[in-house]
Amino acid sequence: MAILEYPQVINFSGSQLLCGDFDSTRAVEWTAEITLRDKSDEEGDPLTVGGVKFITASLTDETDDMLDAYSPETEIFSELFDGEFLAAEVEDQFEGVPSGLIILKSAYLLPAVRGRNLGAWAVAEVIHHMGFAALSFIAGYPCPSGGGDLAPKERKQACASLARHWEKVGLRPITAAPHLMGQLGDHLDLDKSRSELEFIKDIEVEISAADLAAIKDGTDKSARPAVCCVDY
Repeated sequence: MAILEYPQVINFSGSQLLCGDFDSTRAVEWTAEITLRDKSDEEGDPLTVGGVKFITASLTDETDDMLDAYSPETEIFSELFDGEFLAAEVEDQFEGVPSGLIILKSAYLLPAVRGRNLGAWAVAEVIHHMGFAALSFIAGYPCPSGGGDLAPKERKQACASLARHWEKVGLRPITAAPHLMGQLGDHLDLDKSRSELEFIKDIEVEISAADLAAIKDGTDKSARPAVCCVDY
């Protein structure tokens, strides 16, 4: 057996979201790596065991059009906005006027390290370390990867399970769009949730020697969304 420790979210990488002439939104698509270290190899490099994908944008009068135009995965969020503002029903629920947007696309993990809240912790860390998050509305769509292929009852159960992951981060169901979840970036629930997940920094993950070897040589390609927007 092997022990992995010292989780981190590192190597943030962003690229301009290209979807027509919506420059005012300054939309960027981001990835960040979730890593652990082999406890027996103090000089070894961090091992990538998953990642987080998300989109950031400024709220302008073009934001809802940009979301409509980019992809079906972002189009579902356009109903939350009225030009550069939150739609009235959403603003009434969250009682704020954000100037930016963070769409949480996915937190995905290799099977060997799942079931320990690493995905929720990583998303909370991403929100905390994005400097403009406090001025943003944060949104996610809890739907399983490949959910369109599930029977309605199974899909509903899978979405409910994933929604509980988002709740651990501090997001709440949006009354005007119950299939989506959101939160203002400066809401105390986000800080509280991050504090409740603080113990993850000290966890030790026991995996088999075979799983460790597969992670180190990059042969384990089975990472898939554990907290997810749609399909990746």
